[in-house]
Amino acid sequence: MGKYRESFQMLCQEVFAISTMRFDIYTDGSNEFIIGESSKRIEAPLVHNNDHWIIPIAKYHLSKPVEKKVGYEALANHFHLYVGKIRKKDYAFIKNTSINIANFLLYALNSHFPEKKFIVFTEINFNEGIVIRFHQQWDDEKPYYTEDTIRALGEKNIVIYHIMS
Repeated sequence: MGKYRESFQMLCQEVFAISTMRFDIYTDGSNEFIIGESSKRIEAPLVHNNDHWIIPIAKYHLSKPVEKKVGYEALANHFHLYVGKIRKKDYAFIKNTSINIANFLLYALNSHFPEKKFIVFTEINFNEGIVIRFHQQWDDEKPYYTEDTIRALGEKNIVIYHIMS
């Protein structure tokens, strides 16, 4: 149980990293991409905004246009909450915890970017671990995981949950 417990303690540390995540905007000239960065990896200066402290959003310019917007954001915005096998008896706890983290992330995204719409995915792979992934809802592209893909992955012991703004 010791190693497994240590792994779940690491999950709690990742929850903190996601809860203090900084978001940056990358633009290719015609589209704005939201990219999350864990604050434990980036030391950003805080700015006081009348009644509270905020982490400023940086804006970066990409050198060329992005062809697949969903793919770009979904790959840049995936965070491993837990790496390792998941026991079936722990599934209910893992599911509830992961979905709560995803809801918290969606709340943070909606707070920072109320004009944009997002999809947050929770991937529970019983052989590899847990990943949280997000991207914007783009009118001209399908979500990273479609309903067909989610069903197919379910047959491979990978469960995907998603929430949308």
